[in-house]
Amino acid sequence: MMQEIGYTALIEQKKMHHEIEAKIYEFKKKIQSDKPALSVSVTNELKNWFNNHILVEDKKYVELYKRIKTPK
Repeated sequence: MMQEIGYTALIEQKKMHHEIEAKIYEFKKKIQSDKPALSVSVTNELKNWFNNHILVEDKKYVELYKRIKTPK
């Protein structure tokens, strides 16, 4: 959908997703190596990322999408 409307921040959006995917993979490896103290920090970091990403970054796209797709 972002590509369809010509969202100019699409490359940055993909970069953010790749970065969090890499972090999640690293978190998974650390947790599997039996470091339970990480679970709280992992949860907090993921919560913060998703909150910021959805409420800030994705909201930029939604506003553009509505402007382009709303019938005039």
